Order: sequence, then C-alpha cells, then structure tokens
Amino acid sequence: MITVTSTETAKIYVAGTKIELPSVVLRVGGTIEFTGKQLPTVVEVFENDEVFKTAPNNKMKIDGFETFKSFDLSNGDETETFKPQSLEVAHEEFKAYLEGLGFTAVISGI
Repeated sequence: MITVTSTETAKIYVAGTKIELPSVVLRVGGTIEFTGKQLPTVVEVFENDEVFKTAPNNKMKIDGFETFKSFDLSNGDETETFKPQSLEVAHEEFKAYLEGLGFTAVISGI
C-alpha cells in the first residue's frame, strides 16, 4: 500500500468535484510484460486504511493523478540490466511517479 498526501502544489480531489481529500490509500497491482521492459501498474484508491481493511469494495475515483501507469524498467538493451518485474518495484515506481507530481507518498506495506 501507498499512502498519498496532498501538498501545497499537488491536490487530490473526489473525481468530478472540487472536494479535496487530505490523503488516500492506494493498493498497488501490476502485470508481467513479455519483454521485461515495461511494468504495467494499476492502483485502487481508498479513502483511508480502515476502508481498505473493512470495505475493500468501496474504491474511490479521484482526480489529481493517474491510476494506471506503465513504467520503463529497461536500463539499456541487455535484459540483465532491467529492473525486476515485481510488486515491490511497482510500489517504488508508483511512489516516485507521485512524488514527481508533488505529492507526499509513503509505502506502508507490499
């Protein structure tokens, strides 16, 4: 999971509204891509950790960041240099994406 917090420069909104959320919790998932160069990653958004634990079907739609990203894992052309396609890497890449947008992001479990 990743906890994402709004900052002065990056805000999270309930989709289609101007209702600002101070933070949300993301459940991260990904798929394996055949070449090993990409890591398609999707996140499910929850209002908080309690909702995630007690009502996992109560996902949210938000504005502020994308919930699907495909990350480039290649570090050159040799497969030995690619980052591994793993859930841990998916968390790290999504965290870096969020921080690049200006959010505070903390990985709290994989």
